[in-house]
Amino acid sequence: MSDLTKAVIPAPGLGTRFLPATKAIPKEMLPVVDRPAIQYVVEEAVAAGLDDVLMVTGRNKGALEDHFDRQWELEQALEAKGDTHRLERVRHSAVLANVHYVRQGDPGASATRCSAPSSTSATSRSRCCWATTSSTPATPCCSR
Repeated sequence: MSDLTKAVIPAPGLGTRFLPATKAIPKEMLPVVDRPAIQYVVEEAVAAGLDDVLMVTGRNKGALEDHFDRQWELEQALEAKGDTHRLERVRHSAVLANVHYVRQGDPGASATRCSAPSSTSATSRSRCCWATTSSTPATPCCSR
């Protein structure tokens, strides 16, 4: 069994490659078939056994938080109509994982993935971390 239980999903970007669609909605909320793209990412993390998810967000990303939160009014309306199929789909995203959020203040900051082999064995998992501040130059963060 893995000791990993937490996933970090960097999602602070402005979505400029998807303009004009991302002018009003975060790119992570763009639909892929019947769900927002970010829901697929969280579902994959949960399927891998990662039940705590931290999303690093940016300005105008409130829709991400809303999507993974309860929508009491909508749930009551669907329940009153007897629409149990849609009710379960709405509730699914709210109970999928323990989702937490932190906002990246500087939109120019970059997230840098770095990894270093474990000192115990060459076949061990690499440990990774994210450097998300722009106030310091990118440095290997796994050497700590």
